[in-house]
Amino acid sequence: MIEEPKETSSEVVFFLGAGASVFAGVPDTYTFVKEFKDYLNENERKTIEFIESKLIEWKKSRGEYPRIDIELLMETLDKFTRKDDEALLQFYEIKKFLLEDYQSKISTLLDKIKNFVKQKTIVSEEKIKYLEPFLGFIEEYHPLDIFSVNYDICIEQFCNLYKKSYRDGFEVEWNPSVFSAFNIDIRLYKLHGSITWYKTSSGSFVKSLIKSDNEKIELLTGEKAESLMLYPMRKWEYAEPLLENLLTLKNKLQSESCKYVIVVGYSFRDDYIRDIFWDAARRNKELILVLLDPNAFQIYLDKLEYYPDKIPSSLKGKVITLPFKFELALPDLKAEYLNNMKKGMNCLKQAKTKELIDDSPPNWVDCLQPLANCQYLDKLDELIYDKIGFVRASKYTDSVEQRISDVQFFNYRIGDNILLNQEIHFKRSLGFYINDRKKEGHQAFLYLATNVYWILYMGLSVEIMRNRVEIRLNTRPNGGYHPAKSLYELYYNFIIFQVQSDVFPIGEKTDKFFRMKKYLPLFKRIESLINFVSAISYYLSDWRDNAINFQQYTELRKADYPEETESIAQLYPQVESVINQQNPEHIVITQLREIVLKIERKIIKDILEKYVPKLNS
Repeated sequence: MIEEPKETSSEVVFFLGAGASVFAGVPDTYTFVKEFKDYLNENERKTIEFIESKLIEWKKSRGEYPRIDIELLMETLDKFTRKDDEALLQFYEIKKFLLEDYQSKISTLLDKIKNFVKQKTIVSEEKIKYLEPFLGFIEEYHPLDIFSVNYDICIEQFCNLYKKSYRDGFEVEWNPSVFSAFNIDIRLYKLHGSITWYKTSSGSFVKSLIKSDNEKIELLTGEKAESLMLYPMRKWEYAEPLLENLLTLKNKLQSESCKYVIVVGYSFRDDYIRDIFWDAARRNKELILVLLDPNAFQIYLDKLEYYPDKIPSSLKGKVITLPFKFELALPDLKAEYLNNMKKGMNCLKQAKTKELIDDSPPNWVDCLQPLANCQYLDKLDELIYDKIGFVRASKYTDSVEQRISDVQFFNYRIGDNILLNQEIHFKRSLGFYINDRKKEGHQAFLYLATNVYWILYMGLSVEIMRNRVEIRLNTRPNGGYHPAKSLYELYYNFIIFQVQSDVFPIGEKTDKFFRMKKYLPLFKRIESLINFVSAISYYLSDWRDNAINFQQYTELRKADYPEETESIAQLYPQVESVINQQNPEHIVITQLREIVLKIERKIIKDILEKYVPKLNS
């Protein structure tokens, strides 16, 4: 019976797939096939292309995505070399084996593809500097548990570069007790083998750091050894290291101390690994999975949300999908996502406890911001709908008002906090859009636009002072108003890029420098939302001091509103004498107030008309 070494379990566990190593120069599973074909001579390439074409036909017939990755290709070649061992084939009358003419090449191609994979997974230290943010995780979660299905040596090279100690179960031979050693920084569990691991002809498992492009080597003892890199067809043939590491994965994820598992660049193509995650979520009710991959939400839908019989899985609603490239998101992973996730979940736990034992209502509102910051959208919406509640907006008849007529606000418990209200709506919309959840993104965008409409359009008032015009955002039930400066700062912080200009221009030709580079590949999905908050920020930047002198105001608005600003210029000379009369309702003051209010409301309405989406768009 295999027993896990007695060792502590981390609160945070990493699980690395192929996407975690792409930035180090290791091809992803699809690119591997393309590069392997380029590596072959013409006759060998034709053989692989023929096999690839048949596999694509097969995948299409099954309704699957018609691309072939390196693991399926290796598995197919392996089956070809051992086709006579397949008992099932004895029950078919096969007239002709389509690869009969290629049979002599198959074994050679399998050896070549293994050697090619080994060559491509040798990584130099200078290519893994993008992993530097792991240092922060090691400092807080020491030792850090990292599971990997990759053959490469990215984590080993990271430890070499930054002088961190690690254990991977080997001394020279396989010895899992080394995971329990003191004063180590990383425990590395490789589930599919490694380019440094070998199985000897005597059946033992050894590790060799000698660089070799060949998957078969001879040891100093004279023994022959073959690389321990396991692809789908053969993943269960080597029991000891892999099964022990799988058992460790199972035990760690099920441990009560494990709260967060961060899965990077992995599509859950291995059903037995997916089952381990499902079993862990059934037993460990507090386990949350963070899935970091450009296709994160689609992977969640296809592989994790439901069991094969379409029953909701134990992971439904417990997965945070971050559709970013690993190297772009890793610097923010701890501070922006993990820390906010911990804060949000602790807040929820305290609020639920208070709800059970206290007569006074718990403060659910405090949980909103950290959940929004870490993009835990399912938990955020559960909290909003079940605990915070909504009130419905009134209906209007013209175009932009009609567009927001069925939009709801948070109820009175958060309604007074206009900054938090808009921040939550913006981050919900952003989270839905980057995950390509367009309908939900549109709805959240409408919530944000409704807030803008009520605050900057319906709630806008104008005060005429002696030498300046002032706007006030009447947002409070007691008649108080909110300073425009705080709203401007909020919207400016929403913008994920900076413009290359002294002015803050808005338009399609504006050059943008991304402050948050992880969003760059996703910008088309969020372009309308970001252009909207940019336009609002640009508008509010004029009012960041809450007031503008009359001369500046007329210069600012005369290009778009020549008649109105001419009227202002004619009325302004009378302002001082009217102010001295202490008559705020004088016709001059009233007329100026109405003109400015008309201009400002028109600007806001134009922004809403231009950017606010329709749900069927």
